Amino acid sequence: MKSSSIRKNGFTLIEILVVVSIMGILLSIVMENIGSAQARSRDHKRISDIKSLQLALEQYYDGNNAFPTAGNLSVLAPAYVPSIQTDPSTKAPYDYSTGLNNNSFCLGAQLEITSTTSLSDDAGCSTGVTPTNPANYYTLRNP
Repeated sequence: MKSSSIRKNGFTLIEILVVVSIMGILLSIVMENIGSAQARSRDHKRISDIKSLQLALEQYYDGNNAFPTAGNLSVLAPAYVPSIQTDPSTKAPYDYSTGLNNNSFCLGAQLEITSTTSLSDDAGCSTGVTPTNPANYYTLRNP
């Protein structure tokens, strides 16, 4: 009697589909985490840039007894900062306004990540710009 032995080589279509679907699920989870990490990184850069501009503005004020006029941060470079920082996503300058007689200033940036804590060092600060999402708008003011 002949025994018929069928030799199975390779994978079945169902096995391949299961593996591909599992890989797709894992990839989507990883990509979501990478995207949110990049957004957090850009938000940290925005806050760091604004604090750097704050220091440069205060140094400028020490030498000129007034802050630069609204929208004119370019006077800070290169004497006070190597270059004027811009938003990492849009490459637009940060929102900047001055108070009466240029004796105070307000800097602001729209953040990407929603926070449950207060984002602003001064919530009463107005850059003259209407933020797309006020809850995610970071502001910094020199009184």
